[in-house]
Amino acid sequence: MTASSNLGSAASRPLPPAAPIRVGVIGATGYVGGELIRLLSAHPSVRLVGLTGRERRGDAVGTVHPHLSTTDHVLDSELVGEVDAVFLALPHGAAAARVPELLERGITVIDQGPDFRLRDAAGYPRWYGFEHPHPELLGRAVYGLPELHRAELVAAAVSFDAEGSVVAAETIASRVRRADSSRTREWYGRGLDSLSMSAYYPHIHNTVMMVNSGGAV
Repeated sequence: MTASSNLGSAASRPLPPAAPIRVGVIGATGYVGGELIRLLSAHPSVRLVGLTGRERRGDAVGTVHPHLSTTDHVLDSELVGEVDAVFLALPHGAAAARVPELLERGITVIDQGPDFRLRDAAGYPRWYGFEHPHPELLGRAVYGLPELHRAELVAAAVSFDAEGSVVAAETIASRVRRADSSRTREWYGRGLDSLSMSAYYPHIHNTVMMVNSGGAV
């Protein structure tokens, strides 16, 4: 067998599967935590290795989330062991206090709350009611929207989620709107009758409108 045929044979072989990402969820007892468990449990590239909640000591996850009772996951009060990435599903202000310790452990942090949405620490008391405990980290956080920040997310140590699907959709649409504002406004305005158009806040203020196939959302 020639060297060239050897190379061709090796190139045609499928690559071995990558090791699953070891993921933890801090704040796993709330609604967002439960949804994260449900989604991550079904992800082929993820292995859940730690779920935490206050004053939990090996409690079956089904005691808090009955719809997840068929899983073998348990809840503990602390995140222990080797973890690659952590989702934070904590109340406003609680996540930021946990991030430095996680970063010191080399863990990638994905915050589901508002603690890293603003770049300016002065805005947190006004909009979220707390003083940010680690303003030095705000500049390192990346908005977790792959459509806009895929390259930055690959290298990010801290990322944060949007407020919801409406914000994500509007953020993406605003990029299109800047490229062709008249066309974007017309497309987002379909399905609105004259009464709703006259009273609809985004229309009055010339911003993006969310619609579905049956009309405005």
